[in-house]
Amino acid sequence: MKGSKFILSAVIFGLGSLSGVFAGGFLSPPPAAMAAESMMMDTVCIQGCLTDLHGCLTDGRDTFDGCVTQANCGPLATQMHDLCAADNMSTACTDARAAYRQCMQPCRMQMRGDMRTCRNDSLTRLHDACGLSDLPLTCR
Repeated sequence: MKGSKFILSAVIFGLGSLSGVFAGGFLSPPPAAMAAESMMMDTVCIQGCLTDLHGCLTDGRDTFDGCVTQANCGPLATQMHDLCAADNMSTACTDARAAYRQCMQPCRMQMRGDMRTCRNDSLTRLHDACGLSDLPLTCR
């Protein structure tokens, strides 16, 4: 009777099925447990990878901010905000917005490349070093 309670508890809590029982009321490792064991993740590796990704993205953002400062886009942003506050559809607003976008474009392109590199490096590390082989190696 005691062995049957153990078996029932094991089935209810997902520890196995009746086919996983052998003599003496003990459970052999059920197929689901073996599959879960092979899917064990290295959480330290994953956490380290995510920490590195965060640092890389932060560096990319800092590079972007430095690029915008060096390109002197700040005054254009101020002018755009001032001109567009009164009339968002005016020619002056549209022209100021275009000038600001043109100033920012090289910085945005650089930032997109930096972000893509960060993500791809992170995916490669998660795939190769952390054992997450079902991940793609690159982002789109």
